[in-house]
Amino acid sequence: YVIGGEIVACVLRESETSFKSNFSLGGKVCAVQADGEQKKIVQKLYEKLRFDYVGVDFLPSENGYVLNEIEDAAGARMLYETSDVDIVELFIDHIIKTGR
Repeated sequence: YVIGGEIVACVLRESETSFKSNFSLGGKVCAVQADGEQKKIVQKLYEKLRFDYVGVDFLPSENGYVLNEIEDAAGARMLYETSDVDIVELFIDHIIKTGR
């Protein structure tokens, strides 16, 4: 979860039964910390796209990570399941601070 170019939380999704790890399809979730490579990728994306609130999905690869997707207005069910982060409050604070 990224607000104004800042990673505010990360969630790892996994599935024991399918390549699909969607939370709504029974995937398991846990809070994790972004590593240096993920932070660099998010910063490069932000420099080009200047998003306000997105979810950035990565897939692991032999060479680090592959960018899977950037979701606008990413849902927060996984975040609420794994942390006390109030993404709505953080996003509203961002809107007030930036005026957009």
